[in-house]
Amino acid sequence: AAFQVPGKKMAFAQVKTAKKKAHSTATKQSVQPGRPGDPRMNAAVQAKLEDPDLPLLEALALGGFVFEDLNKPGVKSSEVRDKDGVTVYQRRNQLLRRLRKERKRAQL
Repeated sequence: AAFQVPGKKMAFAQVKTAKKKAHSTATKQSVQPGRPGDPRMNAAVQAKLEDPDLPLLEALALGGFVFEDLNKPGVKSSEVRDKDGVTVYQRRNQLLRRLRKERKRAQL
């Protein structure tokens, strides 16, 4: 609640701001904004950070992504999708993006 000096009325904007600040500090769960991310992708990022020589597709597999058609003859790698219908390229690009983000965070 907003603190008020007896005998003085607070402007509406001041009350709203005070309530917003009190609410935001009470409900913060973590320091990082946004969604926590897919646990499989988090595991793939961790695997790649622990072993930089690990191929990207192996890191994704260690994270838990399954690409059934990856090694089938006659199937283009650009057409291969995981169980969620996301292409290998999209998963690989997301992993690279997350690795760049982690490396940038480590430099700060």
